[in-house]
Amino acid sequence: MPQTLTFGRNRAHSADGPSLWRRFAGLFQRGSERLQAIRELHGLSDEMLRDIGVDRDDIERSVDALLASKESGPTPR
Repeated sequence: MPQTLTFGRNRAHSADGPSLWRRFAGLFQRGSERLQAIRELHGLSDEMLRDIGVDRDDIERSVDALLASKESGPTPR
């Protein structure tokens, strides 16, 4: 029996999880969200950053921690 390769939209979703394209799109989206958050925080004054508990030197680390907690889901209450 010949083996058929399928690509793109015709390919059925595998039980192993999202397709390579969906994973790539997800990485791109997360990267875009990360850069936007970093830009917005850098736009705040030092006083505003202090009010929300973020040091200017730790903006990237803070954003990474926030996105990691977002990916892990909501915290139980």
